[in-house]
Amino acid sequence: MVKGTSITARLEADSNAAREAADLAAANHEVSRQYADFGGAFHLLKFDRKGEAKPSRLCNFTAEIEREVVKSDGLTTSRHFVVSGRLETGEPLPTIDVPASEFDRLDWLPTSWGASAQVIVGSRYKDHVVAAIKERSDPETVQLCQHTGWAQCDDELLYLTDSGGIGAGGLNPDASCELQGPLADFNLPEPVDPRTLDLEEVLEAFRDLQKDGTALVLLGAAMRAALCHFQPATCSVYLQGNTGTFKSAAAGVLQGFWGPKFDGANLPANWSSTGNALEKTAFLAKDCLLVVDDFVARGTRQEVAYTHRNAERLLRAQGNQSGRSRMTAKAEIRNAFYPRGIVMCTGEDVPNGHSLQARLVIVNVARGAIDTLVLSQLQKLARSGHLATIMASFVQWLAAEAKANKLTESIDMALECDHENIGSGGHARTQDNLANLLTGLRVFLDFAEDAGEMSSSKVQEFMDSATDAARSLAAMQASIDQEASDAQRFIEYIRVAVSSGKAHIESKFGGEPENPRTLGWRKVETYGGFRSEAMGSRIGWADKDAIYIDPGASLSIVKAIASSLDNHLGSSQLAIGKSLSEAGLLTQHEKGRNTAKVSILGYRPNVFALRISDIFELDGSTVNPIGSSDDDIPF
Repeated sequence: MVKGTSITARLEADSNAAREAADLAAANHEVSRQYADFGGAFHLLKFDRKGEAKPSRLCNFTAEIEREVVKSDGLTTSRHFVVSGRLETGEPLPTIDVPASEFDRLDWLPTSWGASAQVIVGSRYKDHVVAAIKERSDPETVQLCQHTGWAQCDDELLYLTDSGGIGAGGLNPDASCELQGPLADFNLPEPVDPRTLDLEEVLEAFRDLQKDGTALVLLGAAMRAALCHFQPATCSVYLQGNTGTFKSAAAGVLQGFWGPKFDGANLPANWSSTGNALEKTAFLAKDCLLVVDDFVARGTRQEVAYTHRNAERLLRAQGNQSGRSRMTAKAEIRNAFYPRGIVMCTGEDVPNGHSLQARLVIVNVARGAIDTLVLSQLQKLARSGHLATIMASFVQWLAAEAKANKLTESIDMALECDHENIGSGGHARTQDNLANLLTGLRVFLDFAEDAGEMSSSKVQEFMDSATDAARSLAAMQASIDQEASDAQRFIEYIRVAVSSGKAHIESKFGGEPENPRTLGWRKVETYGGFRSEAMGSRIGWADKDAIYIDPGASLSIVKAIASSLDNHLGSSQLAIGKSLSEAGLLTQHEKGRNTAKVSILGYRPNVFALRISDIFELDGSTVNPIGSSDDDIPF
């Protein structure tokens, strides 16, 4: 037995020697290579004067880069290596994904392949192992998108979701797309013949979802999102209503156009996320509707302020189509993420800020406004994937229109038409915002008509209903703009300051003014009778008909009151003056300024000159509403 074993061992040794000799011969033949595989392990080749290779063992394994994956989110690009390996024993090692920036350090070796894969101890051996892997690899390069929506893939425009890319020819499941987290639920199926989709019935359901037809405008928002690649949208949609109004359920139906997993209880984003996370998600959800659910500003003052700041960052970025640039660790400017589709929000509260709210289409969802039977019908269509199939078929048609160079012109013409149909009035942005949503619906109706699924008269009927609803929303938005303007809030807080005893108005000639009780004075009993006493800080002066507000003194008190009410007023003196002027409230001002110089007790301070009747009710008079005519609505 011993002798037999000895013979076996000798034969095995001879076999190994022969194999090594063959490997060495091959190495000598390929003198251009610096590394070789001997016995299933990498060796460094050192050549003597005769040109013969002298192998030096580097590690106990071999490895190669199978694929070089270039990942792009539309703003940043990262490179990854897909690496496979095998121990010299023949045992395969797991195929792993290694960021290219980390590859050369080999830190991934113990974390991914454990202690079994070892490098020979020495100062340069790691560098040689890295070089050996690269030298012995011939990877294919794969381009991988990490966002949804339109992208140019191999000379073809495709609409990407987790299922692949949809182009004019249908669904290509091999289109390279990698979506993570909630974006993985953005999943469009194979498009179908639009004539099988019952588009007219679906449109009627949206028309009937709310009695005033507003849901057709919301449907337009969903369809408009798919057009953002060709014409960016600069508005967001905000569904505002109390708990129990089904606003989240309605938003869930609209989100269902991008996948059957979405509903009112499963939406892709919410306001509990950080501002950075929301911005990144909205950036990656390119050419899609992104519902951000449940805006509620509650908690401590700091928590309320944080919630409002997050909302302002996201919604302002949507309106401006740009994010906040940041500095890198190397003091270089880094581009910021911003929404590349349309953001739809739900909440009980509306984020603060007149200019911010002007970037929103605010839809008030009152209790009972949504028909729950129709809502249930639409939810079934969403769960079954029918709505997602509609969107898949719609984007296929869009791809064909874009290929024929028809789409951009169609969008421009629709925007111009819907601008005219809404008309002017209110904030200029309101017209733009609503025209954008109507354009989404109009292009979708073009798709339905082009497919032979709907008559021209029916298309016009739906557009008329949506336009009427948009005009109503515009009127409501004008009222919201008026209430939210810096001018309105400033004057309201002036009233609060005076009525609460935190401030008073003095006579222009010194001392107690006319109507002292209204202007922050009280009677104090003395031994001789009564005397007038001013309450709080002086914030201005008055004569018979006019009031002159000290900008500096008043603004500090007004901002303190606003903060105490969790309704922060961040506007500057300049912005307040501009808003008062635009609202038609200033009775006089210097050229090029919104303040006036008025003689008061021997000096001429800069003041906001207003009518007393615009702020306080005196002797039975009524306070004039701010913006009482179309011309007075703040721009």
